[in-house]
Amino acid sequence: MSIQRQPRPHLLVRASAGSGKTYLLVRRLIGLLADREAPESILAATFSRKAAGEFRSKLLKAIADAVTNPGKADLLAEEVGHEDWGGEEFLGLLSQLVRDPDQLRLSTIDAFFLELVGLFRLELGLGTDVRMGAETADDFLTRDLLRSIFAASSDEVRQAIFHLIEEDRGAESVRSFQNVLEDWIQNAQSLFRSAPQAEYWGALPSEMSLPPVSLEEWNQRLTRFETALKSQKIPPECRSGVEEVLELLGTWDLSPALPKEAEKWIKAGAADREKLLAGKKYFMLNRKRLVLEEEAGEALVELSGIFHANVVHVAVRNTKGAHAFLQMYEQEYVRRRLRAGSIRFADLPHLLSTLETFEGTVLAYRLDARLKHWLLDEFQDTSRSQWQVIHPLVDELFYDAENPRSFFCVGDQKQAIYGWRQGDSRLFDEIYERYRHFEPRALETQSLAKTYRCAPAIVEFTNRLFGSPESFPDAADPAVVERWMKAWTHHESARADLTGEVMVHRAADSNARDSEVVEFLKTETPWKSGRSVAILCRKNTEANRYESMLRAEGIPVVRDGALSICRDFTSGRLLHAIFQVLLHPGDTAALGFLRSNSAHAAIESFCHGPITAGSLRERWEDGSSSTFLAEFEQALEEEGWMDDSERRCLRSVHSLLQGIETSPDPALREMARTIQHARIEDTGAEGSVQILTIHRSKGLEFDMVLLPDLDAKQNSGNFKEFWTHEENGRVIRVLESVKTDVRTAFPPLEEWALSAEQDREFENLCVHYVAFTRAAASLHLFLSEKKGKSKNGIHYWIEKAFAPDVDEGVLVSLGKGLPAAEKTEPTPAPAEPHPPQRKDPPPVLARRLLTPSGGDSEERVSPFLPGRNQSLDLGRRVHAALAAWEWPALSFLPIADDPEVSQIIEDALQVPEIQTILSEPNKSTTVWRERAFDACIEGAWSSGVFDRVHLPEGWKEGVANPMIIDFKTDRTRSEEVPAGYREQMRIYRKALAMILGIEEDRIEAQLIFLRTGQVETV
Repeated sequence: MSIQRQPRPHLLVRASAGSGKTYLLVRRLIGLLADREAPESILAATFSRKAAGEFRSKLLKAIADAVTNPGKADLLAEEVGHEDWGGEEFLGLLSQLVRDPDQLRLSTIDAFFLELVGLFRLELGLGTDVRMGAETADDFLTRDLLRSIFAASSDEVRQAIFHLIEEDRGAESVRSFQNVLEDWIQNAQSLFRSAPQAEYWGALPSEMSLPPVSLEEWNQRLTRFETALKSQKIPPECRSGVEEVLELLGTWDLSPALPKEAEKWIKAGAADREKLLAGKKYFMLNRKRLVLEEEAGEALVELSGIFHANVVHVAVRNTKGAHAFLQMYEQEYVRRRLRAGSIRFADLPHLLSTLETFEGTVLAYRLDARLKHWLLDEFQDTSRSQWQVIHPLVDELFYDAENPRSFFCVGDQKQAIYGWRQGDSRLFDEIYERYRHFEPRALETQSLAKTYRCAPAIVEFTNRLFGSPESFPDAADPAVVERWMKAWTHHESARADLTGEVMVHRAADSNARDSEVVEFLKTETPWKSGRSVAILCRKNTEANRYESMLRAEGIPVVRDGALSICRDFTSGRLLHAIFQVLLHPGDTAALGFLRSNSAHAAIESFCHGPITAGSLRERWEDGSSSTFLAEFEQALEEEGWMDDSERRCLRSVHSLLQGIETSPDPALREMARTIQHARIEDTGAEGSVQILTIHRSKGLEFDMVLLPDLDAKQNSGNFKEFWTHEENGRVIRVLESVKTDVRTAFPPLEEWALSAEQDREFENLCVHYVAFTRAAASLHLFLSEKKGKSKNGIHYWIEKAFAPDVDEGVLVSLGKGLPAAEKTEPTPAPAEPHPPQRKDPPPVLARRLLTPSGGDSEERVSPFLPGRNQSLDLGRRVHAALAAWEWPALSFLPIADDPEVSQIIEDALQVPEIQTILSEPNKSTTVWRERAFDACIEGAWSSGVFDRVHLPEGWKEGVANPMIIDFKTDRTRSEEVPAGYREQMRIYRKALAMILGIEEDRIEAQLIFLRTGQVETV
């Protein structure tokens, strides 16, 4: 007889770190399956593949344990509300899941969104072929798209973008503008999609008014200020300083910056406004105090108002320019990529949000009918755009009184560390308020604060820091503290029998701090006793630095995270430079890196002599990428540069290159781009110290955690910030951020900035909480000296909460130390396939790299002579300019910012023969421009680029012949065409014949020497 069961309650769970949220999720899912709910009607979604895999593993293990252990079966049956179940029933459930594991919908939220996009691909205009495109910022389509947008942008839009990007480069100015722009696009595109309306960008608060800004207004106020100063008494020592300030103010040209000496006076006009108006503000000039009288103070306030208003106008202009650029980018992105069905994960919520515009029950049914139960993990990391997709489905679930449907979400606002990825922890409270009074079944709430991870000492430390408003530094923002305390519940440890320790160390400076970290690890060697050890850093740069430092000390380390092959691994950095030289023999920077790097001896061994472009090319052309990598690895091994981490890197490179080499388009440039942007997972190994960022440690736990950079200065972000203002969860105002003095001048901006700063400060607390709660038994904070003006950092926090009686050494010590541990041998890492070894390599194709036509012939000019890089750069610019026009002789326009290239092309187009070739013929002709190719020719892979190919009407029928046109920018030309050029054209002919499927002798080829105005048929 079946039992009529009540529907599962709608439940929102606030689960503190280590409190068993996965345990609860697993029991909820087992309960639904035991209720005979169809597995495909349940969606359990989390925010990473790793978490989804862990969820599935723990689900199956819990059921399997119930099958084999009667006691566990009774406990599980009670937990899921099916007390009548035993081992036999759980065996049936396990069999069902094992027979058809795909029926269970355990996935990431992105995977679910991708499923929905496939379901609605026609309504979204994506056609029938929807695929995930490359996630790397170096995607060729993105670069081509950006080039076309910059060409079409107005000067004002370009200037706005240059302003935003150049400020963002900062200390990373060695990065190319292109790369920084691509990173900026990835961040700004999501903001544009959340607020695409132009009127929102650059919109100021309604209560804010700006004084008129012009040089005329400025000069009038400056004259008044000068007159007021002259009418008051000025100490003789101050007169030269006053004259200097007036002269500097007189040179202002409506730019957003002033010379430093004048800037402090203008800043005072906002920061010390009341003092100036009261005649009580003074300035120090030549060590003498100058007090401004009321009239001069009032004039300075007016000057300051004009300057600060101009800064706001510039911010508005830049914001509008950014919107115009992003709008152009989005339109082209949709046209070129999305409409071709190539999408990225970041596109998914944006695409699905447009379904709101569709009406009718058919779409709603298709979207919602198959799902009856929702289980959402890590809900504090949900973004507004993701919730915009989900909330109509959740609404329907709550409104449905006829079917036993349910909603279950779990998260922790104290672990909301992904605000920079648009995660919004406020959604947690908003959702509870929205559904808490719903009829017939309201959303219930539950809190979990007992940790099953951390020892009592760590819990005590956490409670002391986070558990009371009085524990926070005096400089902490009260609104942030209040927000934190609303999310806080006093923590308890479920592991009362576990001994543990917390120690806070402070050294005299950062060097002493680093030495203390090294000495601690060398003395304790916790990995030798089988303990898991992690160093958690706030920044990847610090994690990389500690990795190098500890390796140099002989401490076994593994760098865990999404690592860049070309930045985070020695072998990857070397390979990146090698591929740069292979592609561009004149790249002296890459060649210099290989020659001066500390691993240069290994590269010399690999090259069988001096490191040159020629020797590297010979090694590449000797065989396949497998042979190349195997011999490269052996050279590094012989010089002592290989360890498990580097081998893992080379295995990843081998896998990536093999995939490209066996593809229809095995281009060398694609291999180089892949190495430049590839990132690999490094899951760590036993018997070593793992080094990772705090963000990457989310969801992990370790026996011992070391935190060495919590007192490092934090930037507000990688990019110049846009302030946003929301109403009802939607962005209605966007403005480029401005500096403190400008905010002070306009209080509405101060309120806007304060909101953004409070969000950052709250997230900073979350980062600390996550860091402290990764440790199970041992937590060590290593601080350097207390410095800086801020009194809101970890130093002041520790002092406020614990009142240590020393300034250096161990500031805090809690607990009784680590429990004794048996020494165990580290588990060997699982065997992974290595790249093929040197012995008996399989038959391979040689490789042929063709000299880019954008540079001089290698036979004629050494790639290492001075000026080679400039020659290559000029050649590329000329080729890019010619490629922009289908028929340059008819439509070429001078390039405003590149007169050198314009002059070369214009002079060449005056030559009748060149003009004829580059003019549109009477017959319809298809033109290829800058078309890359790779082909197997005479037993070698040949890589090259056709500058131009003309395919006249009738070429397929044999009544007309295709023509290859190759541009050369040599300054001079000998009587004979260089043999290298003839060989290049011979290979190009063969390649084009293979591509077109025609006889080679039907293909014509012409070299156009642009600087000398000559045309040669070869």
